[in-house]
Amino acid sequence: MPDSVVLIDSETNTGPAGGYHLGIERALDMGATWLWLMDDDIDVPHRCLEDLLTLGVAGGVEPQMLWPTQVNPAGETENYPGWYAVLVSRSAVLLGGLPRADLVWWIEDTEYLQWRLPRSGVVERRAPHVRVVHGDARPDARRPAWKTYYETRNTVWYRTRVSRGMWPGGLVRVLAVLALQSARGPDRRRRCGAFAKGVIDGLLGRLGPRWPLPQPKR
Repeated sequence: MPDSVVLIDSETNTGPAGGYHLGIERALDMGATWLWLMDDDIDVPHRCLEDLLTLGVAGGVEPQMLWPTQVNPAGETENYPGWYAVLVSRSAVLLGGLPRADLVWWIEDTEYLQWRLPRSGVVERRAPHVRVVHGDARPDARRPAWKTYYETRNTVWYRTRVSRGMWPGGLVRVLAVLALQSARGPDRRRRCGAFAKGVIDGLLGRLGPRWPLPQPKR
């Protein structure tokens, strides 16, 4: 394995929120000036990082984050930052802080990249000529209860305590969809319980790992 690759063993499953928190923190400790952040289902072109770095350095703006155009499996483009090969400067993280590990899974990139960093003064820049493909699997009746719980809880928390523009109408619509999904397919009793607990914990602001996560494969 190349010397430039550092593997971090968190011992327990922290969810992506905890993973990004830990990884970014370690990268800053190692002196990183740029952080290229993406999930494992992102297909990036060969020159993606080079093109983003060129644009970032040429812009001469600090602090900043740059993101490519995301193309979903249906071929539709989505022009907002997420864990989709976004490039974030060191100064942006020092200004806005680290991702919230207590969100565990779901919406942690929205809270961090679309809400907190911009409101901390980080300059947002999109690279429309750079495209990545996100193999996004939308929720269905086969999803496990832990995903139902964290999506429900974090959505309620975010819509009621952070981004209140869609409250209450937008939140009610989202919860209706989640409730219907929870009531379909096998293991629906457990998923319905996860949905109910997620609504309560989200309203009360109870974050952190409150539903068991799968153990990491070794």
